[in-house]
Amino acid sequence: MKKIDLKQFSKFLVIGKLVNGKKFKLVYPDYYTADCINLYNGNIWGVRKDGTKKLLKSVIN
Repeated sequence: MKKIDLKQFSKFLVIGKLVNGKKFKLVYPDYYTADCINLYNGNIWGVRKDGTKKLLKSVIN
């Protein structure tokens, strides 16, 4: 697996669905906090300073 430099991202988005089907979006300043969210179904995106997003993690259950 290729390592990604996390310093290039200014914030991290956790976007997904709850077990009951409702969508949610959370914003965190660092990857380690965003990665600790127990995802049922969703993604973790890194947002660069220029506004572009990169998919870092995807969870499908």
